[in-house]
Amino acid sequence: MSFNDIEISNDQGDRIGLYHFRWGTQNWYYTSADRPITYGVDADDNPIVYQPVAISDGGVTLGGEVGYDFTVNLPSDNPVALLYRVTPPSGRVYLKVRRMHRADLEAPLYWSGTVGNVKPKSGAGVLMVCRASISMLKQTGLRLAWQRQCPHALYDSECKVDPADWTYPYEIATVVGNVVTLVTSGDDEDAGFFTGGIVRWLVAEDTYNYRMIERHTAPLAFTIFGRGDGLEAGMDIELLPGCSRDTGADGCARFANLDNYGGHKYMPGESPFDGNPVF
Repeated sequence: MSFNDIEISNDQGDRIGLYHFRWGTQNWYYTSADRPITYGVDADDNPIVYQPVAISDGGVTLGGEVGYDFTVNLPSDNPVALLYRVTPPSGRVYLKVRRMHRADLEAPLYWSGTVGNVKPKSGAGVLMVCRASISMLKQTGLRLAWQRQCPHALYDSECKVDPADWTYPYEIATVVGNVVTLVTSGDDEDAGFFTGGIVRWLVAEDTYNYRMIERHTAPLAFTIFGRGDGLEAGMDIELLPGCSRDTGADGCARFANLDNYGGHKYMPGESPFDGNPVF
């Protein structure tokens, strides 16, 4: 019988869920069944085995909006739930949910989207509030405005600075709160060079966690926004310098990137729309 035939039958159904979480190159496969379920193959053509865990979801809510929340229940010690224990991971965690019946070979896609908020529940579980992928298509992007400072995000497709050319490897000496000290690399930059920049570290192949550097207070010390969880002594990290969003020595001139400056440095300080003529 096909999935639909079993789904609408009165007594043939034995439905289970298949859940695929993905963050960067890391993948987790879970099932609500009481035993492992093999379904599909990965990028290397290896069979995918969904492991049994205490997982469930709230189902799809029917209504007039495609962006209704989809909720998933997981144990609090689950590896995916632990990603959100203190500071959420950098980048989106994607989720695909399939439905199948135990006696059937079909597992059609039931829901796909991203993990949003993760809330603790009474007992030993968490509630993941997820948003459908199609809801992101409804978001209106920001429009580029006229301004003196550069509106581009450093290292993005509009800025065009290649982060590979501005990556400085370091080893962490100590982490106290959100203050990080470094082991000298022998060619350390002056204080302030990394202010507004990025610290990142590898958590899996091609998957990084990021924090923004609030202040580079000394050649071998800086503070980050938020908490220092995930950073510890002895770790290898990479620092990327920040940008002052202007054409000065701490801005585009530092990166020799004036051709891609997105601001208008000589924009007049008077507005033609305030009722007074501009001469």
